[in-house]
Amino acid sequence: MGAVAFDNAIEPGPAVERLRVLTRAPLMHTPPRLALAQAYEARARVADEGAQRNLHSDYWPSLSVKYDEGGRDALSPEDRRRYQAWVTARVVRFDNLHYQHEHGFLDDEYYESTFKTLIRNLAPHWEEVGSLQRPSFLAEVERILSESEAESEENEQ
Repeated sequence: MGAVAFDNAIEPGPAVERLRVLTRAPLMHTPPRLALAQAYEARARVADEGAQRNLHSDYWPSLSVKYDEGGRDALSPEDRRRYQAWVTARVVRFDNLHYQHEHGFLDDEYYESTFKTLIRNLAPHWEEVGSLQRPSFLAEVERILSESEAESEENEQ
C-alpha cells in the first residue's frame, strides 16, 4: 500500500505509521473478511486525519469562499491541490462506508438515509476532480445519482 498524500507533502508521520501497522500486523485470529474491513477502516481514518488538518487550517476558510464563488477555476494551483486532497479524503471515507455496507458491517438504515444523501451532495465534487476509482463504488454512486434523478422527475410530474 502506498503512502497517503495530504496538504503539503507525503509525511511519514504517526498516522501513516499506524496505517502500516494496522494493515500489516498479523491478524491470525481475525476472519479474512473482517480483517479486510478493518484495513479499509484504517485507510479511511488516515484520510480523515488529513482532511481534518485541512479543515482546521488557516487557509481553508478562504479556499472554501473562493471555491463557492468561482469553482475550481478560482483556486490557485496550491489551493486546487488542497481541495483535491480534501475531495480524495471524502472519497476514501465513503468508499470505506460502501465497502462496510457491502459486507454487512454497516446497517441498512444508515446506508439508505444518511449515506445516500451525503453521496448526492458530495458526488459532484468527486466527479469534478476524477477521484472515484473502485469500480463497485463508482457503480453504486452512479446508481444513487440516477435513482435521485428519477425521483426528481417523478416529483416534477
